[in-house]
Amino acid sequence: MSAIRSEAAWVALLLVLLVPVGVHLAGHRSTTTGGGPSTALEGAAALDSILAASSGRHVLLNFWATWCTPCMRELPVLDAALSSSGGRVQIVAIDIADPDPSAFREYAADAGLSFPLVWVDPSEAQVLMERFSLPSLLPVTILLDGGGGEVARFSGARDEAFFTDLMSDPGGPQDSAGQVHGSDHSGLHVSVVGTPGDPYFEALAAEAIALAGAGGVSLFDPSVPEDSSAMSDLLLPSSGFPYAQACVGDACGRPAHDPEALRLSVESLR
Repeated sequence: MSAIRSEAAWVALLLVLLVPVGVHLAGHRSTTTGGGPSTALEGAAALDSILAASSGRHVLLNFWATWCTPCMRELPVLDAALSSSGGRVQIVAIDIADPDPSAFREYAADAGLSFPLVWVDPSEAQVLMERFSLPSLLPVTILLDGGGGEVARFSGARDEAFFTDLMSDPGGPQDSAGQVHGSDHSGLHVSVVGTPGDPYFEALAAEAIALAGAGGVSLFDPSVPEDSSAMSDLLLPSSGFPYAQACVGDACGRPAHDPEALRLSVESLR
């Protein structure tokens, strides 16, 4: 009986949390990106509630993570496109690859985005990856029609004009559903972050050079002010050293902490 009461209390709490989402679904509220909290929800149940409330309306699912440099650049772009498109599409941005919610909460607290952000834990993330047949790279954007059917999907970050056009006429002709359309996948680049001389850093750097060539690798020492500033400009993760992040064009794999994980990340991008 106590378990039933506990579950009922959780459901009630979720409904309270989803009140702001209902405002978004009833009518778009334009907000300047940055400088304020976004609607931040946690758990796959929150995503399902948004999808259910959006029945009959196109929905744009954007899968991202705080460590994904192109993702972090793309979220404000999505917000700007939404503002100029008249709110014809409901956007939901799902943080599918941060194992701990702390970075998600920190970002959401000051992002000022006018669409909801949802974080899911690793077990739910795996279910969503299978449910939506997601590749092992980010960002990935999927457009659903009013009945929840997939209209199109796109890998890699896109610009504001692309999303403005897409959301201005979401019911118009799209490319074949289910096909992944990459943008600029013209070259592999690996950023390796850590302390030179550390054997783990050196092993990652050697593997990165073997995979991408010396010209395709950038090395950063976060204790060096110039490198730290460059990492900030590039939106590279500021913790978890050493790591290597592989990107092809405007899509990135998960940060890798050993050579084997880096090889797998590169393979997923290709």
